[in-house]
This record gives sequence, C-alpha cells and structure tokens, in this order.
Amino acid sequence: MRILTILTLAVFVLNTSPALAALNNGSPSGTLNACSTGIAAGASCRATPTKYQVTIYELGLCSEHPFGTNTAGVNGSTVSTMDKSTCSPAFTNTAGHTVDIAQFVNGSVDLVGTSTRPANATYGYPYIILGNTFTVNTAVTSTDSNVYYSNGSGGATTTSPGTDYADQLTNFFGGSCYSGYIGASIPIGTIDGFLTNNSLVRRDSTDFGGGECTGVTRLVGVINLTTPFSITAQTKRLQFNFIVTDYGVELDVNGAGVVTDMGSGPFSGSFVVE
Repeated sequence: MRILTILTLAVFVLNTSPALAALNNGSPSGTLNACSTGIAAGASCRATPTKYQVTIYELGLCSEHPFGTNTAGVNGSTVSTMDKSTCSPAFTNTAGHTVDIAQFVNGSVDLVGTSTRPANATYGYPYIILGNTFTVNTAVTSTDSNVYYSNGSGGATTTSPGTDYADQLTNFFGGSCYSGYIGASIPIGTIDGFLTNNSLVRRDSTDFGGGECTGVTRLVGVINLTTPFSITAQTKRLQFNFIVTDYGVELDVNGAGVVTDMGSGPFSGSFVVE
C-alpha cells in the first residue's frame, strides 16, 4: 500500500541487533507533485480521489506524544504501546465508523459514535486511530490522453468507472517490519504514523513475514503541532480535516504516459479548534 509512500526513502533503524526485537522507523525525504499540475512520464504523482474510504475508531488530543518523544525517531526508543495517560478522546467508536471522505471534499460529515468534549488543557499532539485499509478510486487523464481508473488490484485501467481498490497498509518500508513513519511535513507541524494491532501495540522487527508487518489492524496518526492549542470553557468546536485534494491517490506513470500502478496516497490531516 502506498498510503505513506511519503515514507519510502530515507530510513533508519532504532535497534540494529538481529537477535533482538526492534522498533523500526522510516522518515520522509521528498514529496511528489500533484497530477493536476502536470503528469511527467516515467514519474509518480498524487491525485484527488473519487473514493477515499476509511474506518475511524478514535480522535483525540494529547499533552504529550502518546508513543513517547524518543519513539518519534530520537535516541533509539523502545516504547511500543500507545500511552493515552495524557490524552483526552473527542470521538470513539469501538466498532469503527466507515466513511467515504471523497464524498465530503470541501464539506463536513458527522461521525457515528460517541463524541466527548476534551478536558480543558493545552494539547500539542492530536491523534487519530484508523483501520489499516483505505479503499480508493480516481479518474486521471495522463499524458497519453487516456483517462485512468483503479483496476481494483493496485493497477490502472481505462475502463470507466473502474473498480474500488481496498489498499492495505502493512509496512512503511521493506526488508523488515517498519511500523513507524516519522516527521512528514504538514502546514501545522509534522505527522507521525504507527502500525499497531487492536491493542495499539506497535509491530516490531519480529512481526515480519512475506515482506509485511504481521498483525497490523490499525494506523495511529499523531500530529506534532508547531504551536500547541488550549481547550477552554470558551471552546465551541473541534474538527479534524482530512487532506485528500491532490493527495489521496498516488499514480505511477511509465515513459509512454501509461498509468501502471494506482494506490492510496499518504494519510494527512489537520485539526481546527474554535
């Protein structure tokens, strides 16, 4: 899955001993252009999806990083389980609420579940817990003048309207289980991603088979805000915005302008507090 292909280049390992479990992190070293600004043959680009379906389990705010500062890529942390001791949930649905975000671009949708007003405090680390499957489709005109859609299996087709592709995120890199993706730039700070099981325990280097991290059922996204904000008695609204325009689907294009691969783009978002 390509959901954090923004993750795919520079990588470092937190514990390189082959005899011990390690929490491996990938880190970004570049970005891709939007397909709408011009598709380059032999390159990749990101597009606005016609479908971007996700399952949301929880949204909330934390005063400290719920996987620990070191787990965000500093000094070889061994923290593995999400720590919610400084967190205040704003939305929960233990069964998960599945929604097609692409149907609400430039709009809003009410999530089905339990909404809770976060405790009054200052927060620097908003988080979201998602399922690790992202169902996508799109329609993009390439340089060969053909319109391409998802073929349902990670490739592309010129047959309209295409087949929705259930893209599963099971690793952030390769050669081992890389369950952390650290420091993707967003307008309000950076975002970290963590692959976990249902108990929000990160997968480590021993959880690896067939090129994938095993036992992955959740993606936890943590935003590291440049400027923390406060929830006070005057706070009226807390809203999470998914960033999918020119971002939610990623395409690979060959030298002839043919789209050869299509999958979910990187997960990203922001919070609005009023």
